[in-house]
Amino acid sequence: MKLSRYNVIRHFGDTTIFFNSKTCALAKLDENGLRIIEDIKNGCYSEACYDQEIVTAMKRVGCIIKDDVNEVDQIKYMNGVTKFNSAVLGLTIAPTMDCNYRCVYCFEEHSKSRMLFDVQDAIVKYVEDNIKHLKTLVVTWFGGEPMLEKETVYALSKEFICLCDRYDVEYDATLVTNGSLITFDDVEQIKNSKISNVQITVDGPKAIHDKRRIDISGKSSFDKIIENINLLLNGGIDVRVRVNIDKGNYEKVDELLLELKTRICEYERVVVSFGHVQPYTDECKCIKNTCISSVDYAARSLELYSKAVTYGFKRNRMSFYPHVRMTHCGASMKNSVLIDPDGDMYKCSSHIGDKEFSYGNIVNGYDLGSFKYLDWILWDPFKYEKCRECVLLPLCMGGCQALAKNSSLKGEDPNPKCETVKYNLDSILLYYYQTLKK
Repeated sequence: MKLSRYNVIRHFGDTTIFFNSKTCALAKLDENGLRIIEDIKNGCYSEACYDQEIVTAMKRVGCIIKDDVNEVDQIKYMNGVTKFNSAVLGLTIAPTMDCNYRCVYCFEEHSKSRMLFDVQDAIVKYVEDNIKHLKTLVVTWFGGEPMLEKETVYALSKEFICLCDRYDVEYDATLVTNGSLITFDDVEQIKNSKISNVQITVDGPKAIHDKRRIDISGKSSFDKIIENINLLLNGGIDVRVRVNIDKGNYEKVDELLLELKTRICEYERVVVSFGHVQPYTDECKCIKNTCISSVDYAARSLELYSKAVTYGFKRNRMSFYPHVRMTHCGASMKNSVLIDPDGDMYKCSSHIGDKEFSYGNIVNGYDLGSFKYLDWILWDPFKYEKCRECVLLPLCMGGCQALAKNSSLKGEDPNPKCETVKYNLDSILLYYYQTLKK
C-alpha cells in the first residue's frame, strides 16, 4: 500500500486533520492513523499489525491506496469522460447583448442586436438533433439583459419543454438577470417556462449598489430589484442573490445582508452567493485597480459565507466545502454551448458577443475541428507541472481557462491561475471540522 498523492494533513493545536482532495474526505487522525501513515512513509507498513477497522476506513476515504494505482491517470480518465459526456447538453443563450444597466465592471459591449426567428429556429433544431441522446437539457438565459427580450425567452422555453416531454428528457433552466424588468405577469410566465432559479445581482446597500449597477435612466435600481425579488418569492420561484465583491463594496456586506433580511419577505428561501470581480477581458480592464487579489479574496470568502449563514439566508451547510471538479467549467465540455443573438457560438461566457472568439454560427454552420473550438476542449492542465504536481488538482482542474488565455495573449504569465482554495484550504478545513463535530 502507498499514500495518496492528494492527502492533506494539517495540525491545529493538538488536533490532526486529514483531507483528501480526490475523495473530499475529512477526518480527525488519531495516533493509530498517524502511525499507519508514518509506517508507509518509512517503508515498514504491515497491514496485519494494525486495527483493521482503521485500515478499512483509510482505504475507503482514499488515504491509502494500492501500489499499482496511478491517481493522475485516474483523474485524466475522469476528465476525459466528463469533457465528452453526451448525456447532458448545456445551452447558455443570450437573446440580446443589450442591457438597461451600465455596470462598472461589465465585460460586454452592449450591442443592440436581438435574436431573430431564423436563429431561434436553428437553436430549436440544434436541440432536436441532439435530444435523443440526452438525459438532461440545461438552459441558462444570459445577456446582456435577457428580460429585454423576454418573449424570446418564453417562446424558446416552450419549444424546449415540448421536446423534453416528448423524449422524456429532464429539463432545467436558470435566468440570470439584473431583476429590474420583472413584472407580476412575468412571474407566471417564468413558472410556465420551468425556470427553476432566478439569479439577481445586488452589489451592496442602496447607495453602493446604485453607483455600481447603473440604470441607464439614471434612476435608482435598488428598490425595484428588492420589490421584484419579493414578487418572485411570492410566486414560488427560487432566487439567488449574487454579490460581486471588490474593494468598493467588501466593507458594506454586513449592511447589505441586514437590509436584504429586513426587506425580503421570505429571506430564508434566498441563497446569497459571492463572486470575485476580475478583469476577464479588455472591456473591463479599467477596473483592475479595484479588484481584490485571489489571495485576499480567499482570505475573505469564508467570512462572507459565514455572514450569510449567520443572517439566516438559505445555505446548504456543505456549499462552501471543497468538491471535486472533473473539469473546471463547461468551457472544456463538448456539449456546452453559448449562443449570442446573431447565432454565433462560443465556449466561454466572458467572450459571448465578442466575434473574435466565435467558432461558428448556429444558422450558417460551425466547425468543431476549428482551433477556436478545440483549443477550449483540449486544454490540458496535466501538461503544466504546477498543476500536475499540485495536491489540490482535483478541486480546480487548472482553474479558469479564460484568465490563463487572456494573460497569454497579453504576453504575461500563460500558466494556469490558481483558485482561491489554494489560499484558504486550511481555514475551510478547520471551519468544517469544528462545524461537523458538533
